[in-house]
Amino acid sequence: VNPFQSLPIYSEATMQRYMDAHDAMELEPHIFAVGHDALRGLRSSQQRNQAVLISGESGAGKTESTKLVLSFMSEALTGASGGVRGIQDK
Repeated sequence: VNPFQSLPIYSEATMQRYMDAHDAMELEPHIFAVGHDALRGLRSSQQRNQAVLISGESGAGKTESTKLVLSFMSEALTGASGGVRGIQDK
């Protein structure tokens, strides 16, 4: 496996599946599900703050996982009504 080659599990189509899902538990476990659950918490009527903790040993992929979660959240918020500003206002 080439570590510099993108895998199809991180494609736009996969991201869209998680953005369209009502509940991330309906789909297989994925890093995009983490972002989905964090956004669901932000959008809830209780308006709770959210944190995502990504941990692991050196070389485990923490930085890449963080980039994937943030890219998912930014894509999901860009298309949402209210977008980033709507979440910041809460």
